Amino acid sequence: MLTDAAAAGDLAYHIQQQVREAAEYAPHSVEGWIVGSSYKTGDASAELLFGATYPILGDDGDAYINYTSLPLITTQPGDLYGPTGLEHTIAIPTESGYALFYKHGPYDTPSVPPGERWILHKNTATQAQADTQATWDAGAQWTNDGPTSGDGLGGSHLGYQGAYTTNVTNSGHIIALNDTAQTISATTAAGHTYVFQDPTPIAPQGSVILTTIGGLKSVFDDATQSIQHIAVPGLSMVVDSLGEVSGLPNSISHVVPTGGLVGLGELAGSLSVTANAATRFSDLSDAMTNQITQMIGNSHIQLLTAIVTAGGLPTGASATALLATLASSGFPIPSFFTLLSSLSGITIPACSQTVLIK
Repeated sequence: MLTDAAAAGDLAYHIQQQVREAAEYAPHSVEGWIVGSSYKTGDASAELLFGATYPILGDDGDAYINYTSLPLITTQPGDLYGPTGLEHTIAIPTESGYALFYKHGPYDTPSVPPGERWILHKNTATQAQADTQATWDAGAQWTNDGPTSGDGLGGSHLGYQGAYTTNVTNSGHIIALNDTAQTISATTAAGHTYVFQDPTPIAPQGSVILTTIGGLKSVFDDATQSIQHIAVPGLSMVVDSLGEVSGLPNSISHVVPTGGLVGLGELAGSLSVTANAATRFSDLSDAMTNQITQMIGNSHIQLLTAIVTAGGLPTGASATALLATLASSGFPIPSFFTLLSSLSGITIPACSQTVLIK
């Protein structure tokens, strides 16, 4: 008959054996690599190639032994990486079967400073390469520091080193940063746009373009060294340094749809006599007319002032004789209202093409 101590020892041994046997046959985690092109977006599942079976072919002679359609485990709802193949993975047993969990290593995980969180996108050139140092392009970073290194204020960075980054709202507002086009653009849901264009091999000079919903536009163009404010096609104001837009270097022009142009350009003294003779003659003629009209008006005022000072305005026969004498000498005798009209009749030079300033 066994003693109580012996019975207790046998029971403990028996329990240990049962635990060992249960552990031996219980499901356990295994590691492997995701099979290329096996990811299914519909149910977020992929096929797993176990490390121990890597060189073993299946019954058909050309397929590796693997578990198919194992679901991917996510760290949180709404956060999922779609594998491209050869990602190092752990198959974890669950009540409903195995599920895949990514095992990050030095080749597929960026080195992140303590306290920071980075979510980076693996460049397509290194996505399907096992045990190859990844390169990263697009991504988001939440950092310890703000504007200044070491300030501890925290920072959020969207884009990382990707070629295209957008911020979009539900209504349709969008800000786009485009490395390919070398542009930064802001567009409202209704259609206002603001585009900053950096130089590119095709367009070696940059520009800034502002456009409203109704089509009003302002263009600041480094290539032509010009500024254009456009209401509708053909109706605009142009500040033109090189003359490539208006044809008038160093000018400010107002253009209308009928083709008319009012411009502030070269000084009158710098104009070519041959090319601008008609314009210069018109300006000179208008200027002389204005000057003569002004002189006549001044003479009238001086004459009337002298008459009044000498003895008052003549009346009756005296006035008639005075006017007859003046008329016989060829001096014009306008009425008082005609006098006022002549003083206000100074004209502005027509300048059919250019207002000349000297």
